[in-house]
Amino acid sequence: MSVNSTDNKVVFTGDGSTDIFPYTFKIYAESDLIVERVTIATGAVATGTLDTHYTVSGEGTETGGNVTTIGDWENTSALYKIVIRRKLPLTQEIEFVDNVGTPAATYKEGFDRLCMICQSLQEQIDRSLLRDPTQTTAITFPEASAEKLIGWNTAGTALENKETLDEDVLASAAALLVDAQTAATNSTNSANAAAISASEASAAQANLAAVIDTSIDLDGALASDLKVPSQLAVKTYADTKGLGDMLYADTRIASGTFTRDTSAASGDQAITGIGFIPKWIICFAVADAAGETSWGMSTGASVNNCLRDTYGVTAGTHSDATDLIHLITSAGTAYTANLKTFDADGFTITWTKTGSPTGTATVKYICGR
Repeated sequence: MSVNSTDNKVVFTGDGSTDIFPYTFKIYAESDLIVERVTIATGAVATGTLDTHYTVSGEGTETGGNVTTIGDWENTSALYKIVIRRKLPLTQEIEFVDNVGTPAATYKEGFDRLCMICQSLQEQIDRSLLRDPTQTTAITFPEASAEKLIGWNTAGTALENKETLDEDVLASAAALLVDAQTAATNSTNSANAAAISASEASAAQANLAAVIDTSIDLDGALASDLKVPSQLAVKTYADTKGLGDMLYADTRIASGTFTRDTSAASGDQAITGIGFIPKWIICFAVADAAGETSWGMSTGASVNNCLRDTYGVTAGTHSDATDLIHLITSAGTAYTANLKTFDADGFTITWTKTGSPTGTATVKYICGR
């Protein structure tokens, strides 16, 4: 009989009670089968031992036979799969003698064995990593290394072990950074942007620092873009989202308090000690003499907006103004401020005095980049 089927492997999932697993292809001896138990959760493979973990029946039968699990493998649970593969020895034991007739069955068995060996090799090739057919060189895998990924080197000519990134930490850090940037952008439209806190920014920076050494190759010139994900990929993503400064600066958000004598003449006031050049600022101001309040924000010298109470003019009223700070004590009397510049270590505002206000203006601010 010829080998007219390519079947040479069967796979079963345990159910906790089945011990007999049929195979449907011919073998010549019990040892022509390899029986393996695979842990589904991890993919770990254990190779069984004949007469210790399983027995075989049906050798020499064209339609196959059965493998019966025994011992520790008896009653295989649903946590495992049983794999039965044909693997004949890679030997040729038929001896041909000159001038002596050889039965056709002898030739048939030799050819059948050769075909079965080819099928077994093809089954293994089908499960292997293959280069595309245009390639002519082999791939050499690096030595196994715990908790490393395998990837191409920067030249794309060989595989090497690469550091892994904790994706949960990376995702958490990225989410915090996006939240901070979104709140900063919205600060021109809503005073609710004050919800950004220095603790959130610090947590984002700490989480990201745990998985990426941002002191190395900040310009991306040497970083491999083939890491999963690579430092370059994270940097590129951050830059496209406008987060580059937030990733690579030591400080991104600062808050503080300053005061101004509202009886003082119009003029500039510099706020320093921030540690970076801000890109936006939110101010909450109150004049203690009369309790006037103002809530304002700015993203540049020509972009100032605030909400203010106008109790000093009409009781129980509020309004908006194109100032960073606008405190009104009475009709014709006010003390206002607008952003003049964002500086290397803080910012400068310009105060304008109208009428004869008195008292001290206390300003709480939060700014960021």
